[in-house]
Amino acid sequence: MESILANEMFNLKLDCTESVVPRGPTYQNVPVTNKACAWQGATLGNDYVRGKDYLKNGLSYKYSHVWRNFGILIGFLCFFIAMNLFASEYIKPLFYNDGPEAVQHFINRWFRRSATHSTTSSSSPENIKLKEDVVVKSASL
Repeated sequence: MESILANEMFNLKLDCTESVVPRGPTYQNVPVTNKACAWQGATLGNDYVRGKDYLKNGLSYKYSHVWRNFGILIGFLCFFIAMNLFASEYIKPLFYNDGPEAVQHFINRWFRRSATHSTTSSSSPENIKLKEDVVVKSASL
């Protein structure tokens, strides 16, 4: 949230003519230098607040934190991708017989058989049956 606000409001000028103090019909002739905006981060004599000052004084946000927060986001992304890779490689599924492991074992056997029968043609009945089984097994998941 800090990065979004800092990025959007950094070069913004917020007009605060409606919340200038003192205000009213009796103060029409008071010069702007004697009026102040009621917003946090306002400077005396201005009828606007710079977005950077509002973020710094009102919310304690700094524009320099944008890239720090982006780095933290990339760090989380790398961590969770690494955890996902680790978990998918080493953690067994809950339903071992019904899950994708059955297809994986079958595909591994198919690769093993095709490597040992490399001299046979790809249109042999054995290879055609194996390919059909792979399609049927993966469609059932």
